[in-house]
Amino acid sequence: MIIFSAKVNQFPILGVKVIFLISSINGVLIDKLKIGAKIVH
Repeated sequence: MIIFSAKVNQFPILGVKVIFLISSINGVLIDKLKIGAKIVH
C-alpha cells in the first residue's frame, strides 16, 4: 500500500512534466512557423 500511494503521489508531477514538455515543444514549433512566415513574406 505504501508503494502504491508513493506512485500515486508521483503521478501528478509526471503529468505536469509531460504538459510542460508538450508546451515547450509547441512553443518551438510556433517560433519556427513564425520565422518561416517572415521569410515567406
